[in-house]
Amino acid sequence: MVSKSLTREVAIVSSLASNSNDKSQGHSISVVDPQNSVVLASFKGNRSKANSLALCGKDYIFSAQSFGTSIFIWSWGMEQVKFKCPTKEKLCSLNTSSDGGFCICGGFSGKIYIWEIGSGTLIHSWDAHYKAVTVLTFSNDNCTIYSGSVDAMVSSWNLLNLLQKDSNIKTNLNGDIVTSKWTMNEHTLKITSLSLDQTGSKIFSSSLDRTVKIVESLSGAVLLSVMLPCSAASSISDTFENFLFMGGSNGIIYQMSIGSAAAKKLGASLNTISLNIIQKPSCSSSRLFKSSILKENPLQLEEFLGHTKEVTDMKCLSNGSSLASCSMDGYLRVWHIVSRQCLQVLSLSSGGLSQIIVTRLPISIFESQGNKPKQLLPIAPLKKDPSICKESSETPFSFPVLINESDDLPFLLPSKKKLYILNNIKSKQEKKPKKYFKIGLKRKTLVKKHLKSHKRMKRKAQSLFKN
Repeated sequence: MVSKSLTREVAIVSSLASNSNDKSQGHSISVVDPQNSVVLASFKGNRSKANSLALCGKDYIFSAQSFGTSIFIWSWGMEQVKFKCPTKEKLCSLNTSSDGGFCICGGFSGKIYIWEIGSGTLIHSWDAHYKAVTVLTFSNDNCTIYSGSVDAMVSSWNLLNLLQKDSNIKTNLNGDIVTSKWTMNEHTLKITSLSLDQTGSKIFSSSLDRTVKIVESLSGAVLLSVMLPCSAASSISDTFENFLFMGGSNGIIYQMSIGSAAAKKLGASLNTISLNIIQKPSCSSSRLFKSSILKENPLQLEEFLGHTKEVTDMKCLSNGSSLASCSMDGYLRVWHIVSRQCLQVLSLSSGGLSQIIVTRLPISIFESQGNKPKQLLPIAPLKKDPSICKESSETPFSFPVLINESDDLPFLLPSKKKLYILNNIKSKQEKKPKKYFKIGLKRKTLVKKHLKSHKRMKRKAQSLFKN
């Protein structure tokens, strides 16, 4: 039986510094219990912005640094950075697959990079967008990559086609040019966030053009577009997919009923619902927003008031009744969705908070308290350049497989990791050649005696033939 303390959720929050010279405060990752606002652990040396932090499996934290060209990796139980991996360019977004197999990063040049975490090999990089890639996310089955950029486009990429592609050529193994499955260009300004619902059938994209769009993940068709009174910084749906939460640049979190909005859209055959603020006289914390076209039945949106600056990220807890949000004002807040009341408030940084990740409380966090450490996921430092060996190019690529997620068992090693270890062993054997491959002193001495006797017999035979 697993104890109740280990089944609780924690929030991993990335904080920013108040200025570039501040190196002691703000450059950290905090692990917070959202139910009682207690900081359980912290990691030092982080300088990342929004959409640049990801959790690899249950053992490591990946972060793309905003100052410099590197990726930092932390492990539970260690405050300092475990790996510092240099990259070709400055990165502005990062994400990892849920099975801990791949890491994807978006650069300021518009390129997307894919690493295999088990061996650290840079599998592929390609020009995905015209400008910086600001958001990257995986589908629920880890077979599709969704990307958003400053060029106001959202694209979908097939991971299997990308893995078949050689990084030195612009075509895959079949000779076909790798392109996106679909591209959505309904936004007009920078994409700030991308999130999926529980089933993975819908994508919620927010942009600086004050719109939040609900997109079909298979075709890229826009199902609904909502215009806010301010720029949209983040968007996410609740656990039961009843409400859509939209974080604005003014510090207000807007809550919209997805069912009622879809009904309004179908009734009026509209693609965009433009919302105008109308103050409700009876309650100051709740307002009515009605469409400029739909004047008879206004669409009601609820507000979560508390943040004073831009709401950078939001996550729903697994209980379905709580919402965690972080803002540039430096506060982490936990809200009750039904009553829209703030349950917990925690100040973490004066420079602001950039991202929040909600996960189950890891067992490795208690290693410093004398508990038995568990076996970690085998990883290697991410390589800057693609390294393709002869053995790995001849063998087919194999995905890492998770044995059982509930038992906290380690992942199986990919085939490339095994080949990497074997190549190192072979290279060491070539540097130090050995005449005898049998182990044991007695066996070696017998072989030496046998060789000496053989040489003597050979000399005697040569002398007889000469005579």
